[in-house]
Amino acid sequence: MTRICFVAPFRPITQSVAEYTSFITRELPPARWSVLSFDPSTCGASFIASHRLMKHDVWHSVPERTYDTISSIVYRLEPAESQNVVLWFQHPSCPWPNERQFVEMLKCLDIPKVITFHSLHFQSAETPMGLRKDEVALLEELLPHMEAMTVFNRGVYRAVISAFPEHRQKVRVLKHGVPIHTESLGLSRKEAKEKLHDFLLHEPDLDQQSKKALHDQRVLLDPDTFVIGETGFLSPMKQSDRLFLIRDILQRMTHPRKIVALRIGAPRDADQMSFADTLRLQQDQKAKLLLEIYLPDDMLPIAERAFDVNFCWPVECTGSRTITHILGAGGIIAGRDMEETGETLRESKAIAQKELGLLVASIRQLILNPEIGDRIESNAREYAARFSWENQAHEHCAFAEELAQMLETGTDRTLPIRYGGPAKPPSSRGGLLRV
Repeated sequence: MTRICFVAPFRPITQSVAEYTSFITRELPPARWSVLSFDPSTCGASFIASHRLMKHDVWHSVPERTYDTISSIVYRLEPAESQNVVLWFQHPSCPWPNERQFVEMLKCLDIPKVITFHSLHFQSAETPMGLRKDEVALLEELLPHMEAMTVFNRGVYRAVISAFPEHRQKVRVLKHGVPIHTESLGLSRKEAKEKLHDFLLHEPDLDQQSKKALHDQRVLLDPDTFVIGETGFLSPMKQSDRLFLIRDILQRMTHPRKIVALRIGAPRDADQMSFADTLRLQQDQKAKLLLEIYLPDDMLPIAERAFDVNFCWPVECTGSRTITHILGAGGIIAGRDMEETGETLRESKAIAQKELGLLVASIRQLILNPEIGDRIESNAREYAARFSWENQAHEHCAFAEELAQMLETGTDRTLPIRYGGPAKPPSSRGGLLRV
């Protein structure tokens, strides 16, 4: 049996990388995984490990410097003779504190190494392949010293093998998993709206003026009101001001149908506070509402299910986290057809457009033809089931097992590109994508 030791470059592990690792490991028996987190800025091939956290076999960094190598830490946990171990690194959007030390560390490790890249581009104008120049430079350093790398979409796969055809056999497509939100999936949209309405009106952190607007306008209770919504932190990178803009356009295009734009979220830093000021000036407390509140984890999917359409038009589109959460909640999405976000939207058969005007036209068709929404919702559920974290976790294990066996036997061949999920993707056999 092969055990995966996930390695993440944070102290402690944070944000989307932590969620990614958490969703995988919660679907696997403890014997199949462990997690090591360290501070790569303090050492080259030396690493820091400490006590277990919570209920998981998680190792994290501590202030005291040690001189253990990552190999000795892993094999102290799992003796080499007991089972195979594959190190599975997570490479997030923000760079490691010291990429050179990261490369040197990979050179020294005598354990099979896989790296998941969370945010590579494939539509950049900086290079003919679509990668950014710094990404090409990084991969040029890393690829010779890893046994495999995984990416979340076919666009990145094609960009990488175009730039590095000599390493084609190392690159794998392993789709980002979808969290299944059972409670929201069990609700009709009407029930989800009622549940969200009740939560907001009784939430002490929401201001009274917003509560009054929700109550008086019956935003979530009027069956004839079409709600375009968005959740999450009030980051300017999400371009939520477009939400209010397209609401006004759609209202003119679909009159007398009432269209409401509902933005739920709170700022978390100075830049977001400034952007929140802009959104406050644009809202009118009638058909354009900004509710400055942080939705708890159990209510976020309820909101995504409640919206008649979830709006998604970020500046950067190299992550699937937001999209997969909405799909797992049974939500309908209209978003930007760009980079990884666009590929995920198209594969899940949601609304995806390259231009905002075309997106408005597509949402108009959705408003006028409810059966379109029924089809999109059904497709979302199928995609979520196919790429659930349970399925993708087992895909990770299967890939690690195959890689370990190949290296143990000295077999020199190209491993199949894993796509994941029980259903067969286009032009595939047995769940493996042929790109």
